[in-house]
Amino acid sequence: MANVSAAEEAYDALAHSLAGAGGGCIALALTYPLLTATTRLQVQHNQPDQRRYTNLWDVIVRTTTEEGWAKLYAGLKPALAGNIVSMGVYYYWYALLMSLAQGMRGPLARRRC
Repeated sequence: MANVSAAEEAYDALAHSLAGAGGGCIALALTYPLLTATTRLQVQHNQPDQRRYTNLWDVIVRTTTEEGWAKLYAGLKPALAGNIVSMGVYYYWYALLMSLAQGMRGPLARRRC
């Protein structure tokens, strides 16, 4: 394997961190309505005077008809900010440490049986 400079390793790790942060944001944005719905199902036990949800689909339908689609995404911005930082740092260090670990292996470690 060709020698890679530290700057190239850092650039590669940065590219991985941006890809990880972007992928994490997309995944969170797609699944956030489900997180909101499950949270509403869980907290309904503390509110005995209101009409109760029967299942996940009931939460989604009633929330969108009574309060609008935006309520399913309430709180998404802070969750995305946390996700960007978390996933970005995770993938940056993962890529950087993996490239360093691969560089530490000697010629016998690269040999395949």
